[in-house]
Amino acid sequence: MNTPISIAAAFSHYAGRIADKVGMPEQPSLFRECAELVFNAIWELETGDEKNPLAKMRLAEAKASQWLKPRYEAYQKYAPDFFRNTPGADHDAIIIAMLCGEHTDMAHLPADGNDDPDLPTVFRNVSVDDQSIMRAEEIMEEAQKIVRALLAAEDNHDYPEAKPEAVYLAHGFLGDELCAVDLNEADAYDEERIRNIRDNLLSPVRAFVHTYTRLGQEILQHADHIEYRLEALAEINAPSPPLQNNTAHKKPTLT
Repeated sequence: MNTPISIAAAFSHYAGRIADKVGMPEQPSLFRECAELVFNAIWELETGDEKNPLAKMRLAEAKASQWLKPRYEAYQKYAPDFFRNTPGADHDAIIIAMLCGEHTDMAHLPADGNDDPDLPTVFRNVSVDDQSIMRAEEIMEEAQKIVRALLAAEDNHDYPEAKPEAVYLAHGFLGDELCAVDLNEADAYDEERIRNIRDNLLSPVRAFVHTYTRLGQEILQHADHIEYRLEALAEINAPSPPLQNNTAHKKPTLT
């Protein structure tokens, strides 16, 4: 069924509040369109247990703000530097991929689970361009292929060629992999776990990241921090050398 106009207006209102809270500009409008896309998706997918309409909207607003803020800040911090020598970079696709992430796939689903193609999509009030959404999905898929190949390759260099936009996203995915290493639990890591992190994560990260970019440099610093911590643990956990039997080497004494 079509969304009532009052609900449609509420969607737009709350998405605007989210964009203001996150600090998104009015122009280019794509940032705010992505905010509305994410808000609608979260409202549809993650607030089902909440029956009160106003509480449902506010819950979706809080979750969407939490989702969008770090992604928007990361785009602002890293993308202009990463693509400073790539004037033709597809920033629309990058923005959609970064801000919407997994919610981008929802753009192709019909509203309210109805398969009628004439009904608006779940993002019924969002004007994000369909072609831009498709390009965002393509570079996300390419980036995921890069990461899978990197983490599976024994020589850590066996990854497919990809668009620069996908390479950028792959940096972000690898950064997420590093963040998943819980150093608070590192004291419990055994030798095999430490070796696995070094060989199958830190090594491919170092082989791949573009160290001439701010993003690449910060990822490398994070990898170095993990390596330093693991080295310290390896030293702590290393078996002590056997004690020397001093009596066996005593010089005879005169009596």
